[in-house]
Amino acid sequence: PVLPNQMLLSIKKTLHARELTQQQQTSVYQQEFGRLSKSIDSAATFADWVEVYKRLVHWELELAESNDASLSSMLLMQKQDANSAFAKFVRRKYKEMRRSISSKLTSRSSVMIAGLSSSLIIEIVMANTSL
Repeated sequence: PVLPNQMLLSIKKTLHARELTQQQQTSVYQQEFGRLSKSIDSAATFADWVEVYKRLVHWELELAESNDASLSSMLLMQKQDANSAFAKFVRRKYKEMRRSISSKLTSRSSVMIAGLSSSLIIEIVMANTSL
């Protein structure tokens, strides 16, 4: 037989464990926030950006169950910063990426590349090279 006090203690223990886990998760993300910000600021290659987005997605999944609105807000802000910085990276590297893919294609294909949209070119380059 289970006593009501035992049941209550078990429930409290479970709830407290969840709170501790969320507090620990909050602390770890706050530390990671600084490192991620530095990574975003210093990303200079496509491989760097892949790593940044892997880490952002990791934290998005980790914090999905969190009820902490401030953490969700911090992550959203960081994702927006990353998107803005990535767009600047693409603008700076676009001509280089286009030259890179053009040089890898045959002359017949390079004529066709003129008709491709810039977003398609970027997708092709990113899939096939690491600048």
